Amino acid sequence: MPRFNRPLNANTIGELIQTVQRTDYERIDLSPYDFVDVYASVVLALLLRFACTTRRPPELVLPGSDQVRAYLARQEFFRCLEEWYSIGPELKELEARQWADNPRVAPITLVSSEDAVTGIVNRIRVLLSSPSFGVSTPVADAAWRVLSETLQNIPQHAGGNSEQVGSGFAALQLYQHALEVAVGDIGVGLATSLRQNRRYRNCTDAQAQQAVLIFGATGTGNPGRGNGLRVTTRTVTGLRGTVVLQSGRSVTYCFKGTYRQSACPEFPGTQLRIRIPART
Repeated sequence: MPRFNRPLNANTIGELIQTVQRTDYERIDLSPYDFVDVYASVVLALLLRFACTTRRPPELVLPGSDQVRAYLARQEFFRCLEEWYSIGPELKELEARQWADNPRVAPITLVSSEDAVTGIVNRIRVLLSSPSFGVSTPVADAAWRVLSETLQNIPQHAGGNSEQVGSGFAALQLYQHALEVAVGDIGVGLATSLRQNRRYRNCTDAQAQQAVLIFGATGTGNPGRGNGLRVTTRTVTGLRGTVVLQSGRSVTYCFKGTYRQSACPEFPGTQLRIRIPART
């Protein structure tokens, strides 16, 4: 992958969140960035939606890089936010470039209800099996299982529907050596959801993530329900992939059966980044 001067990715999106929070979500400046990855684009969509639904539409300074603009257009990034954010003529012209240069970019999809999940997952499975993507069957099947599990969590546990803050977004892209899946919402977050279970009523963000990922803990206390993140982690790491889970002030990195945690800028809801080697 080529080097970029100012990439916006899983490692740098926290800096952008902090910058936007210092303006009370009034301004989102993308002008310095010359690269945006699929996870950062999902978090950016959540950031915009959170600002629009809890305050007012922020000033959005577009990327100076024409490649980044075109990438966001191919993702249908601005189209998926039209309900909350007005799109100017310049962005509408960019939409015409969708898919033109990189067919391995799937559009960002709004996940607003449980009824919508099956259709979304099936469309993505067809896309993964297409000649443009050409991933191996184990990778396509794993991505399908992962999305089936994780997308259900958004309408069930984010506390939202299409009219509320809680609904979220999903996207994927095939890079040179790996398939990346990004899923996120701006709902109540893992810790708040898990605290409904008396056993975890005082859990921190980090403790909630560990309980969900390792033990399959749920807010209901029923081990047969809400176990999707543990299943997802086992599926992905079994294919030599990685899972990164962020919620509240904590982020957990999962790889080869190991779990590493660190602090991060606080942001509503839950965000998940999954990376699976393209050939297993």
